Amino acid sequence: MFDNTVNTLAAIPAAIVNFYHEEVRSEPTGNQVSESYTYEDENGVTQSSTRMVDEYADVTYVVENTHAQGTSWSQVDNIIELRAGTLPNVVDSFIGFALETEDWEYHDSYLEYLAIEPQADDAKYLEEVPESDPVEYVYDYTTDHAAWVADAPVQDADVTVAQWKIDNYQKLRKAAYGDWSTQLESIYDDETNWRAHIASVRALYPSS
Repeated sequence: MFDNTVNTLAAIPAAIVNFYHEEVRSEPTGNQVSESYTYEDENGVTQSSTRMVDEYADVTYVVENTHAQGTSWSQVDNIIELRAGTLPNVVDSFIGFALETEDWEYHDSYLEYLAIEPQADDAKYLEEVPESDPVEYVYDYTTDHAAWVADAPVQDADVTVAQWKIDNYQKLRKAAYGDWSTQLESIYDDETNWRAHIASVRALYPSS
């Protein structure tokens, strides 16, 4: 609806303006203008002249921000199970991707919402109730538009990767600790090393 269109951010609804940026592109206007240039004649003497060239002008476009391919929370759960104890930076990346996916789902739902905005010039708002006196209309634009405004999608509170990890520290710790059989073997082999591992996991995934 807005992506890659000639416009400015001022034309984007405030609810989704952060999903876009402006790009200025130099484009031909279809006109030609006179341009001065110099050249050397057959005798090697520098000469000045003019020629007609295509005219260009700066045009501002509204462009969607780039974003990663959609990542689901089930994918995040899989990565946590596999990598929470070994590659925490990879886990952080997937959490960030999933949070970004949620943001873009909101963006897409808002575009769908905009597409169904009631229009005052819609023929339906001229449909009269049969035999009404005074004339009444089957549909009321003001009522419908007010209902549409009230039904606007609401974006969830912005959650950072760090906050998500705090909110889900138990899941992250459980995966990083390892299964019980592995832990029991570790305790048997070297309890001090096991305790150090538990402490490192707690430090990596704090509860607050």
